[in-house]
Amino acid sequence: MSSSDVSSIGHDDSLLRNEPGVIPKFSLRQAVLLNLLFLVIMLGGWLVVGLMPVDVYPDVDLDEATVETFWPGASAEDVERLITDRIETKIEGVRGVNHIVSDSKPDASLIRVKFREDLSDTELDAAFRQLSAAIELVTDLPEDTEKPIVTRISVGEIFPLLWVAVKDTGGVGEETLHDIALRLKPWLRDVPGVAKVDDKLIRDREVHVAVDPDPLRHLGMTLDEVAEVLRQYNRTVPSGTLPEPRGEFSVRAVGEVVTPEQLAEIAVRKDPGGGHVYLGDLATITTDFERKRFFARLDGHDCKALAVAKTPEADSRGVSERVRDATVRFQESLPSGIRERVAVEVILDSSDIIRSRIGMLLSNLVSGIGLVFLSLWAVIGTRNAILAVVGIPFAFLLALILMHLMGVTISAVSLFALVLCSGVIVDDEIVMLENIYRHLKINRVQRPDLSELQRVRLAIVRGAHEVMWPVMASSATTVVAFLPLLLMTGILGEFFAIIPKTVAVVLIASQIESMLMLPMHYLHIGPRRDVRTLLDRIVSPRGGEGPNWAMQAYDRLLRGIIRYRYWVPLPLLGSGALTVGLLSMIPVDLFPSDFQLVAVDIHAHDEASLDQMGEMVKPFEQIAMSMGGEYVHTVLTAFGIVATDDNAALWRNNLAQLQVQLANSEAVRADPDVVARELRERMETYLAAHPECAVRSLQVWAPQDGPPIGKPVSIRIESGDLGRAKQLAERFKARLSRIGGVFAVEDDLDFGPKQVNLRLNEDLASAHRLTQPHLSMALRTANDGLVVSSFKDTRSGEDLDVRVMLDASNRRTIDDLLNIDIRAPGGYLLRLGDICELDMGQGYAGIPHRNGKRVVTVSAQIDTGRVTSREVHAILGDEFRGELAGSGDLRVVFGGEYGETVKSFEGLFRAGIVALVVVYMLLATQFHSYVQPFIVMLTVPFTSVAVVVGLLVSGYPFTIMTFIAIVGMTGVVVNDSIVLLDFVNRATGEGRPMADAVREACLLRVRPVLMTTITTVVGVLPLALGWGGTSKVWSPFAASFAWGLTFSTMITLLIEPAMYCVANDGVTAWRRWRSVHSPGSESAPAASPAR
Repeated sequence: MSSSDVSSIGHDDSLLRNEPGVIPKFSLRQAVLLNLLFLVIMLGGWLVVGLMPVDVYPDVDLDEATVETFWPGASAEDVERLITDRIETKIEGVRGVNHIVSDSKPDASLIRVKFREDLSDTELDAAFRQLSAAIELVTDLPEDTEKPIVTRISVGEIFPLLWVAVKDTGGVGEETLHDIALRLKPWLRDVPGVAKVDDKLIRDREVHVAVDPDPLRHLGMTLDEVAEVLRQYNRTVPSGTLPEPRGEFSVRAVGEVVTPEQLAEIAVRKDPGGGHVYLGDLATITTDFERKRFFARLDGHDCKALAVAKTPEADSRGVSERVRDATVRFQESLPSGIRERVAVEVILDSSDIIRSRIGMLLSNLVSGIGLVFLSLWAVIGTRNAILAVVGIPFAFLLALILMHLMGVTISAVSLFALVLCSGVIVDDEIVMLENIYRHLKINRVQRPDLSELQRVRLAIVRGAHEVMWPVMASSATTVVAFLPLLLMTGILGEFFAIIPKTVAVVLIASQIESMLMLPMHYLHIGPRRDVRTLLDRIVSPRGGEGPNWAMQAYDRLLRGIIRYRYWVPLPLLGSGALTVGLLSMIPVDLFPSDFQLVAVDIHAHDEASLDQMGEMVKPFEQIAMSMGGEYVHTVLTAFGIVATDDNAALWRNNLAQLQVQLANSEAVRADPDVVARELRERMETYLAAHPECAVRSLQVWAPQDGPPIGKPVSIRIESGDLGRAKQLAERFKARLSRIGGVFAVEDDLDFGPKQVNLRLNEDLASAHRLTQPHLSMALRTANDGLVVSSFKDTRSGEDLDVRVMLDASNRRTIDDLLNIDIRAPGGYLLRLGDICELDMGQGYAGIPHRNGKRVVTVSAQIDTGRVTSREVHAILGDEFRGELAGSGDLRVVFGGEYGETVKSFEGLFRAGIVALVVVYMLLATQFHSYVQPFIVMLTVPFTSVAVVVGLLVSGYPFTIMTFIAIVGMTGVVVNDSIVLLDFVNRATGEGRPMADAVREACLLRVRPVLMTTITTVVGVLPLALGWGGTSKVWSPFAASFAWGLTFSTMITLLIEPAMYCVANDGVTAWRRWRSVHSPGSESAPAASPAR
């Protein structure tokens, strides 16, 4: 095209004045404006990419809150009765609560409040505020409990961005590690993008006042009285203001200490003669750590760990890099001699996951676009291929701008939706390009009177307008097919809502590109002559002058299909029946995981201490680390606290958990399950060879990737009688252990260590006017200690609690505790052992509740290659039918992955029905027909045939993503049929017989139909085949999509032509029958398309 031709674009409209097509004519007239807009959107998209936060998961609200209350030294039974029950009673009045789950354990109560999923954001905010207010109204908790902590749970709260560990590699000791970790905390907090640095897993320092009972008894004082002196002394009381001529002064009565040494100078007994007795005379005052409830090791070395969470708007990768830089600078700032003996490391960095996934998805995206270009080049030529492919970055960048405005972040979910659309968005351009080029070839033959520029412009307007409405309808059906996924409820619904939102904005962007930008671009860089492509050379080998053998073969096939049209659907029905049989051969793994982590839970006997656990677990740490850097990156071991698969924390002295972070290596990527298999085999071999090992159970499992949904097998037994519930739990466990493929069977009702129970002798207690609280306070102060006050140490800046207790040498045995003194209300002292009775017992390690009722949960992991959670629950349902029916206060409920699966499939089923109805309505509106939409939608139910076959061939299991793929394909697979049927209707509208109209439309549309299918399939093919890295979550989705589209194309080109004719035969026969039997009709109307 010459420069004069280009300059004349948009000024000579006489040729197009009477042509329909407002949008393509606008595109040609406003080429300069649209070119500028194109560049602005491309540039703006690149800028927005830098502004959008990148997360592993979308930061959705999980409609959940927690209430944590700590009561150090209390038993699980006391925590349940005096804390959990009282708080749960207050929560019951909060509106919008779906259910309440709690765990009462020694020292603490943890309550999880789940709100209803149908609450709007405003209602959820109001419900959380009401919950916080209700907790504030709980005023009858024991005096020495800590204030309840209410936290709203989101994905960012459950999954910290990363952890920073301070590892002791040179024996510096806990005190030095503690100081370094506290110094590191402000360094991390100052990193841009960091929202919070959590140090809850680091023991606090406190001041221990260890009282010697002998001088205390000599003075006639009790331990409680010493505690009360300290409580009253260490406080500052505001005392108003004092007006002075020089000005007004505030007055305070100051009694606070600012260093531990000052505590020794407090007088506990005053003498008018000056012979005061000071605390230092009775007690040894030291600064030490609080009682050990947990500790951690990293790669076999003691460590302190800090959890780092980012702000919602921050980029995970950027924050991670800045945190790593900060840790390097902090390590260099440590004093010489310490720097070489301590390592500050970033561990469990979730941004590594998003880097890996972005790399994998981008690799698949680039590969997909490359394959799309090659396939288009082979079919429609170089220039047309460039025009089609250039729409991909434009649509993506415009979609990112729209996503940013909608608040959708870049995550693994949205990235996959973009990859999925990489082939779909080219479809619009292909249909447009092919039709424009077809009209251009017609113009070159039929309009020799026009210049080449005029022929191109006329072809653009006619070709674009002719397919504009079918293209818009096909995109609309794709969007509405995905939109019902928004109807999914539960946590999965929150996560997967990102997919329809992303697909919608991408296809809207694609429509803008194909309707507005493509016509203008075609005018500038479209083909200048008839294109002879690679496909043309194959199907028409004699320079284009010979017959096109492929089209001739398809034409002969079409004639046979139309002639024997009543037999054609039979193979389709047969394949549907075959699919039902093949379904049983496909393994089911509804919620697969790509998480680069393996957890090993080690459960010892009930009396095991933390120190014993530390020694017991060392061989298992060595086994994990011996797998080498090719498979294992780090091994973090937590003692006393473990993370459960529903992202809760379980506190037990006899528990430990190894979190084995996998290496980002080819060996792991090739087989992500290899580490878990090898660890399980090696550790079980070690246990078999060492029967003296006190490990009661060992579980190797992969933490769930994505929203928390519980274990594959979960049976909840609710009963007020824990003994009865425990008995039924044992029966369930025994049956589960006999099912092949089920392992790690356990329940959550464990016994704690043995207890020494001291009770008041009621007769003696009454005689001395003593009550149970006197006994409880005296015992607790002597053994566990009592926090009486706190102060900020001016040297370290730490807030230090002051804990009063007996010195260690006088609380080694129960006899030592029985020997302490207690003051009776009459003023005299009594020995505790003289008024108490003693017995031995055993309490629970934790007492779980659900909605205020005691509950025992039986859970298990499964080998998805052998059995599914659905099958396991079906077996249990048959054998425990009577128990499931419930009796009295006993109730049994299946939950976990099975419960979430049922809920998800109900949501997906509803979404599928809604999608079908909306797609039908769109098609009926497009074709003004009640019958034709059914023909178009014929591909939908039989797409599952290809999905089943594809999963069998690919070796992928059936997953929740596969089901979503089937729902999403409801709109995608009908796209080609829409354009094809539109051409059939045009031909019949011009008077052609139905059979000829069908043949003509099919021959005209076979090339674009094949091209759109090829481009969509090759767009997801790399991900389906794992060329850029296999994903257990997304690869089955991509494979399902590829196989489903391929099969639907065969139906469109081979089955639907026959069904058009069958439907037309039926409508024609009906009209003839009506004409015969209707009064006033003498002849049948001419045959017309089925309506």
